[in-house]
Amino acid sequence: MARSLRHLAAALAILLALAAPAAAQPGARMALVMGVGAYQAIPPLANPVNDARALAEQLRRLGFDTDLVLDPDRAAMEQAVRRLGQRAVGAEAALFFYAGHALEFGGRNWLLPVSTDVRNDRDLRFEALELDSVLAQLESARVSIVLLDGCRDNPFRLRLASATRGIATGPGLSPVRAAVGTLIAFATAPGEVAEDGAGQNSPFTAALLRRISTPGLELRAMMAEVRREVREATGGRQIPWEHSAMEGAFYFVRAAITL
Repeated sequence: MARSLRHLAAALAILLALAAPAAAQPGARMALVMGVGAYQAIPPLANPVNDARALAEQLRRLGFDTDLVLDPDRAAMEQAVRRLGQRAVGAEAALFFYAGHALEFGGRNWLLPVSTDVRNDRDLRFEALELDSVLAQLESARVSIVLLDGCRDNPFRLRLASATRGIATGPGLSPVRAAVGTLIAFATAPGEVAEDGAGQNSPFTAALLRRISTPGLELRAMMAEVRREVREATGGRQIPWEHSAMEGAFYFVRAAITL
């Protein structure tokens, strides 16, 4: 009996070890880049897929192990976020980028997959993915970077406003508090609407693409440059905003050392 119990305990220990996510290699950088544009219940967006493809290509060149996910439904969106959480364990940095529709309801922010069809507030948890669930998946990385080009306005806000009973819904996204080691950047200020852009990329993503490979440009300084570029490009209509709880410097590309 005692021997059987020992064998059972050993087998359980092996199964638990196999099920536990393997820690990333030291210095590893992980990214999930998501673009959602081909919405089925509302008019599609032209640029999110372009934005996601272009940024994923940049991040791969910068050494990020990048998962690119385009036009996911609710299940595929959740699976991709869970994969990022597993890959982020022990990583130097974990980055999440989202381009597409998003909305704020009752003080919570929701990312909308391609299949979203919200009729009332009860639909949200089944149709959309709450931003807080994404942030929770990044906590095991040393540095977490969340870039949200997802404040485009959308018809669901009007449906929720008419169906709700006293819970406010705004045109953009609401502020989010970052955990230690995290920077969260929004394409525009809380409660405002970001533009999809008339060119190949949105104003926010276009500025990111121009700045992210600059040697020696620290993350928070980069976001300041992105903010200036977007403000100028939109005539002041859109001003990116971020919340940072980072305790050290992060560089996408470190400055070259000259002797």
